[in-house]
Amino acid sequence: MDNDNEKSNNGFWAGLFIGGLVGAGITYFLSSEDKEEARKILKEKAKDFFDNLTDFGEDLYKKGEKIEKRVEKRVSSAMDDAVEDAGEIVVDAQERAKAIPEVAQQAIENVQKAAELAVASIAKSAEGIENSNTVSKGIKKFFLKKGKKLGK
Repeated sequence: MDNDNEKSNNGFWAGLFIGGLVGAGITYFLSSEDKEEARKILKEKAKDFFDNLTDFGEDLYKKGEKIEKRVEKRVSSAMDDAVEDAGEIVVDAQERAKAIPEVAQQAIENVQKAAELAVASIAKSAEGIENSNTVSKGIKKFFLKKGKKLGK
């Protein structure tokens, strides 16, 4: 944003300078009685103006080079920081990768324990079902006589 303001200010001052020179030249040329003398002075002023314009361009070029160097330094610094951050991320990822086998082994052990508990629970449930079938057969026999109901 500052760069835009700087450009705007430079354009304003350059326009003011050029306008002032042109206005002064025209005023002098029109008010002077000696036209040849006025033309000679106008030529000198124009030459001075273009010399100043050349100097202005050179100054502008030098400022541009300084800005370019500053930008290069900032970009280089930013790149160095990015490389450093990337290195830290890689080290962190390597440390986490080293922990993966241990975490995987713990997960396998947890699954094995859960499977053993599930098998034991299923076996216990199966025993309970077998016992309940025996009891239910005895109850059926109590209420049935030779496969027929005791009542009508």
